[in-house]
Amino acid sequence: HEGGDFILRIEDTDQERFFEEALDIIYRTLEKTGLKHDEGPDKDGGVGPYVQSERCKSGLYMEYAKQLIHNHVSGRLKVAPEHTSDAVLSLIRKPSFSLFYKFKELFDKESAAVGKRQQLIPYFISSHPGCTEKDMAELALETKQLGFKLEQVQDFTPTPMTIATELYYAEMYPDGKPLYVAKTPEQKANQKRFFFWYIPENRVWIRKTLERLKLGKISRLLLSHTSYKEGRTYEPSLERAVEREQVRRDRNIRRRGRRLGRS
Repeated sequence: HEGGDFILRIEDTDQERFFEEALDIIYRTLEKTGLKHDEGPDKDGGVGPYVQSERCKSGLYMEYAKQLIHNHVSGRLKVAPEHTSDAVLSLIRKPSFSLFYKFKELFDKESAAVGKRQQLIPYFISSHPGCTEKDMAELALETKQLGFKLEQVQDFTPTPMTIATELYYAEMYPDGKPLYVAKTPEQKANQKRFFFWYIPENRVWIRKTLERLKLGKISRLLLSHTSYKEGRTYEPSLERAVEREQVRRDRNIRRRGRRLGRS
C-alpha cells in the first residue's frame, strides 16, 4: 500500500462456519504472500478489538446502534432483512432472520427510552433463486406477527455480474444440485401475492395454495384476524435458529474431542 495502513480484521460473527485454526491459516497465508499488516489481533494499533466477535462482546456496535436510534432516525428507519428463510438468506449471503427479531426489540426499546414514536420499514424480496411458495408463506406469517403490512417489496430481477443472476440462469447450487427458480410470470406473481396477505382478493387464493402445500398451521394463523392477540404464533426462523445453535455446539464438541485425541 502507499500512504495508508493495512488493518487486519477477523470476521468471525458467522459462528456456524468458524473454526479455531482459521486465524493461523490467515497468518501463514499473509506471510507466504509477503503481505504485512500494520494492525491486527497480534499488532494492536489502538483501534481494536480487531476480531468481530470481540467487538460485539465489547458493546461497541451496540453503542453505535443506540446512537443511531436515539439521534439519527427521522421517523422511519429502512432496513433490508430481504427474507425470513435461512435457505434463501444463505444464497443472498445474509445472516439468519432471527437477528432481525433482536434488532426490532432493541429498536422499539430504545425508541421508547427517548420518547420517540419511530418505525422500522423492512425491505423484502420475492422470487429470489431458491425461494419457494412455502418460503413466501412463512415470510408472510412472520412479518404479520411482527406487526408489519409490507410496503417496501420487490420481485427478483436478474442483474449482470451477480451470483444471484448466475443461480437464476443455471438453476443449480454452486455444487451442481438442482435449485428451484420462479421464472414464469405466474410463478413470480404468485410469490408476490404473499406479501399482500391482508388484501381481501388475495385471501381465497392464499388459502387454497396453503391447502395444496399442506401448510394448514400457517394458513390458520396467517388468515386469522385474532390469532396473534390470542397468543397463537409460529416463528419458523426462530425455531431453526435454535436447531442450528445446537448443531454448532455439537460440532464444536466433536472438534475439541478430535484435537484432544491427537494431543
